[in-house]
Amino acid sequence: MDNTHFLAKWVDANIILKDPDGKLNPSAIEIKRIPGFSTNKIPSSKPSDLDIEIKEDYKVQFLSPWTEGAHGKCPSKEEFIIDNTRQHYFLMIGNINGLVGQYENPPGKEDKKYKFELQVCHRPLECNYWHFEFIVIANGVEITNANSGWKKLICSTVIDRIQEVSIFKI
Repeated sequence: MDNTHFLAKWVDANIILKDPDGKLNPSAIEIKRIPGFSTNKIPSSKPSDLDIEIKEDYKVQFLSPWTEGAHGKCPSKEEFIIDNTRQHYFLMIGNINGLVGQYENPPGKEDKKYKFELQVCHRPLECNYWHFEFIVIANGVEITNANSGWKKLICSTVIDRIQEVSIFKI
């Protein structure tokens, strides 16, 4: 994976994309979405690919994980819409992949140190070969949700990093 390539993400039109300082608005990222954070790699995707929305009746068929060696699927015009209201932001892979952090919970307890690493992982879908996700590893175990205090703290650190390195044009 080329660390100079970008990951692209879309945000719904009803969310303010930038905060008053011109950085990515924290409300543009739901904390529960950080484990498995869905993005597209550019290149080979194009920013306009983010506007493709698979219709509800076809999501299982087209948004399921792709099986290596299988032919991908291409939806017909009746199976998707183009949502031109979506807003986009971009992350250089090298600015996010390999992010590491550590904290103590509770502070001062040596046996409660949490070390984590963020990995950008290629996870192609049936109709989107260039789909990538964030994998968060904490103390050697993949976090699959942000439903506890220490997981939320790790995911908040990831969101902070996304806000720092996000750009709005490439």
